[in-house]
Amino acid sequence: MSITAEGNRAEGNGIRITREELDRAFDRRFPSWMKEKLNAASVAVAGLGGLGSHVAVALARSGVGHLFLVDFDSVDVTNLNRQAYMIPHLGRPKTEALTEMLQQINPWLDIKSRQVLVTEENIRELFGEYAIVCEAFDRPDQKAMLVRGLLTGCPKAAVVSGNGMAGYGDANTEATVMKVLWWLKAKQNSDGSWGGGNKIANTGFAILTYLAHGEYPGSPSPYKRDFGPTVQMAIDYLINNLYTEKDGTPKFRGSDGNEYSFLIATYALCEAYGMTKNPNCKEVAHKCLQRIVQNQSSTGGWDYKINKNSTRDDLSFAGWAIQALKAGKMAGLHPEGLQTAINKAINCLKKRSYSKSGGFTYTPTANNNGGATGLAGVGTLAMQLLGRGSEPEAMNALEVMRDWKPSFDPDGLSAKKPGGSPQYYCYYATQCKYQAGM
Repeated sequence: MSITAEGNRAEGNGIRITREELDRAFDRRFPSWMKEKLNAASVAVAGLGGLGSHVAVALARSGVGHLFLVDFDSVDVTNLNRQAYMIPHLGRPKTEALTEMLQQINPWLDIKSRQVLVTEENIRELFGEYAIVCEAFDRPDQKAMLVRGLLTGCPKAAVVSGNGMAGYGDANTEATVMKVLWWLKAKQNSDGSWGGGNKIANTGFAILTYLAHGEYPGSPSPYKRDFGPTVQMAIDYLINNLYTEKDGTPKFRGSDGNEYSFLIATYALCEAYGMTKNPNCKEVAHKCLQRIVQNQSSTGGWDYKINKNSTRDDLSFAGWAIQALKAGKMAGLHPEGLQTAINKAINCLKKRSYSKSGGFTYTPTANNNGGATGLAGVGTLAMQLLGRGSEPEAMNALEVMRDWKPSFDPDGLSAKKPGGSPQYYCYYATQCKYQAGM
């Protein structure tokens, strides 16, 4: 339903209301001085998800007169279980959908919006004129980045920061995670790595584990003295083990022969840069991202050794490349051709990796049908990360995985027997089923 406001009258769906009627209803609840103060107030809301969309609705209902809405994302089906949006909003920019909703609450509300990714560089431009800024992001690194930027670049702004993050859990879950973090700390090598073989990949995984819990050098975590140095040593290990071959190709010493390690390390470094803004981290992450972008196959996938001349389009390999690209983009790294590579990857997932019966498969199948189902989660998570989680291919793959249960036994994951690496399949399936609210 749309609302049309002309002067002091508004109409929509056959219902008419005047501004005076709305004001009188407000007057019954609040004194005039409060109404005037709220009507004159300007509030910026950064992040329009599960927290920010409801904050904006509450501000509109409370009588705040001027709102500035900022979010880069579009409405996805996975948002419907916790955000303010409705089915008709699917696929639309959140800024646009929420503006429409708020105008139905108060047609005379002054609303400005920007569909843009908030970065360290544009904080002052976006929020410099606002006296009140509501931080409503769902990732700890993004929350820290915005609050830090507002306090230093917009010192006159009052920052209202939510301490909730996307997700749910309980004390048992948190206790289990903490056991893992302490175990990793105890097992870290003196050079900052983990394990004996595949140190690069192991270290990348460990960094990602700590970052996911908000642990990084300089973090506000209560465990910063314990885990901050652990993460710093690990990041330094990756940075110090990157070298450049004579032809200019960046590689990691000790990487596996097919270079899965390169992709995993790049993913970790991009996430680390996004949370720490370490310039050394930025330089290395950017260089690694460039290699991934420049060596994408002509069909949009990736293959062993990051060989652009192969059109084998190995989804297991590509999954790590796509996670690295998404992390790099979110961290504000933009090597030339990044968005083109992302668009090509989406097309490859839909046209080559997709299988009607398998969800997504290891390599392309004839007529997009058949193949083992084990990598259904890889393609689904990749689609979700790239903003395509509500498209038919991803939704079908979720159905393929509906009966999957956590298991280290190949026969315990599903009666359909997806394959022989259940722990690997669960890594992806857990994330994409969570994103879909399954």
